[in-house]
Amino acid sequence: MKVVEAEVAKRLAAEREKDEEGRRAREREEAERIAKEKEEKIQAQHSPTKRSTSLPSGVLTPLLKKHKDLDDELRARLQELERKLWVFCFEISPTREQGHKETSLAGVLSPVSKKKTGRAYVSLARAYSEKGKLEDALELYRRAEAYVPDNIKLKERWILFVIHVFLLKLEGERRHL
Repeated sequence: MKVVEAEVAKRLAAEREKDEEGRRAREREEAERIAKEKEEKIQAQHSPTKRSTSLPSGVLTPLLKKHKDLDDELRARLQELERKLWVFCFEISPTREQGHKETSLAGVLSPVSKKKTGRAYVSLARAYSEKGKLEDALELYRRAEAYVPDNIKLKERWILFVIHVFLLKLEGERRHL
């Protein structure tokens, strides 16, 4: 009987040991799961997920179309203003040279109109610059400067833009060599 009791005690001890090991394994897994969840939470707080930053397809299309429409409308309005003022200036003094077109047009406008026209040219120049049309942007900055010649900030921006375009051209030439 002692052998049976010893055998039963041994089996019970083995079962308890297995139960204890199972409990420890479950606790370890639970601790790992909690740590992983905490880490994921921290990552989610520090860097937005792709899902939260990406937009469904088609959402930006109307905005881009509207932006293009506004650019086209602004360009058309500026050209119409130039045409009207050029005709007016040409009728006043038909001997003026083409190179002084913006200066002569700016002379006819009120200070508020000059400022608005200058802003419109700067806005259009920025849009062209973002599109990579640097030559057109440069021309638009030059025109803006003709309407607001005393604007120091515009002159600084124009000079920096000219330098930027020059460096881009220089870099492009180096690549071709």
